[in-house]
Amino acid sequence: MNRAVAGATIGCLAVALGFVGYDVLSPLGDETPIFVGQELSTRAATKSTCPQAVVTRPPVGMNVSERKLVPFSSTQLGVNTVISDAPEAANASSRSRMIEVVSGGYVDELTESYDNLRPAGRVSVTGQPVSLLAGSLLTSTVNVAIWRQPAVVPPCDVHAVLATNLSKQQFEAVLKSVRIDHGLASTSRPADPADMASR
Repeated sequence: MNRAVAGATIGCLAVALGFVGYDVLSPLGDETPIFVGQELSTRAATKSTCPQAVVTRPPVGMNVSERKLVPFSSTQLGVNTVISDAPEAANASSRSRMIEVVSGGYVDELTESYDNLRPAGRVSVTGQPVSLLAGSLLTSTVNVAIWRQPAVVPPCDVHAVLATNLSKQQFEAVLKSVRIDHGLASTSRPADPADMASR
């Protein structure tokens, strides 16, 4: 009886394989074998990050509150850093201050939110001559500095500092303290604890 069952099973398989056909099954044998440890993707393991503009001396009472990576492509990241009034320095009756430091991007996108920017002088930032712009957004005053870093591939060549509710003197002091950090080479390691907190 077992032989009869086995014979019937083999017969059914032969019929089934006959319907499937050799043309369907033959490509399965032609596939390249995959070995243990073989790289399955050709994508880069890490992403490169634009050189980062860093405010080394923020105004008294202001600290880094956020840092985020901004993707420009599958392998290139920019960095946006926000410096805000510390909770203990903030006063409900005063206008809050904020500085956004942008590393990598496009000039039009950085200025599109402000429709009344006007020239407000020139300063030197990291050795580059930079035109200052001033304007307003609702009831807040806005100061903007945008420059291109030489010998850096776009969009990583663009840097900007946008300040809300800082005096011109405070803003110029912030710009004088800006340094370019080339040490943030990949996303395989965070630049500092603030990076980890913002992810």
